[in-house]
Amino acid sequence: MTTEHLRAYLGLERLCRNPVFVIGSPRSGTTALAKALGGHPELWASKESYFVHELFGNGRLDRVWKGNMERATPSWIREEAVERDEFLAFVGLAVNAIFSSRSGGRRWVDQTPLYTAMAQDLAVMLPGAQFVHILRDGRAVVRSMGSFEGVFTEGQRSRLSHEVPGWVHDFGQACAVWSEWVDTALALEEAIPDRCLTVRNEDLAAEPEAGFDRLQAFLGLRPHGGPAEAFGGNRVNSSFQHDGRRPADDWSEWGPSRRKQFAELAGPMLVRAGYVSDEELDTWQSSEAT
Repeated sequence: MTTEHLRAYLGLERLCRNPVFVIGSPRSGTTALAKALGGHPELWASKESYFVHELFGNGRLDRVWKGNMERATPSWIREEAVERDEFLAFVGLAVNAIFSSRSGGRRWVDQTPLYTAMAQDLAVMLPGAQFVHILRDGRAVVRSMGSFEGVFTEGQRSRLSHEVPGWVHDFGQACAVWSEWVDTALALEEAIPDRCLTVRNEDLAAEPEAGFDRLQAFLGLRPHGGPAEAFGGNRVNSSFQHDGRRPADDWSEWGPSRRKQFAELAGPMLVRAGYVSDEELDTWQSSEAT
């Protein structure tokens, strides 16, 4: 096999200048938002990619760069004085090339939640990228995490058991993941406000036209009704697909002890995100299941 077909995508003129990352906690609506954005003729969205985190997440790029700068034997990276951000950006060119090779000339959109944890590095790897952080009430997210396997049939569950994240069966981990990833995304928005925008899942669901007008303006897109229509009419990867829909304020499965655990692990972030006041959180966590 030759690599001749890659030449067109390794030239800078064919790379996407400003890809879009939809980030946020798992079960916050990343997939639904990316699919909706893909309804805009200037954007292209596909499945979650995972591989960027598998290759470069958990600080791997930093460790490689630092290790080469500090090794006792001669190092090309040290000899050529390759700066950290320069190193990350060149790696980002390869990531961009593989996505651009499939996007048909449109701006590509990725919605892999795992990339939230490495968003600061992605911002350096792809200096033209923009980030949309979708935020959802942590209580609804954690409940959805616990029902995640409801997306699949019984046969699918047995085949995919090795891919199921720990937060599916660990309530405390689910609370911590939501809080930590929201904190990471908000920190990115604070660091690069011109490149990162937080939107609430609940607000988009209530007023999709207004929400997507704001999103399209932020992304520099011409107005188009496709994204709002797609978001308002679809429930993607619903964790309640097989067991029905529960009202948002139905907490009958959470007694006071579970509410207290959530409040301890994720309550401060719920308050910071503006979903409740301290007083409202205290009342909610101590109320009896109904």
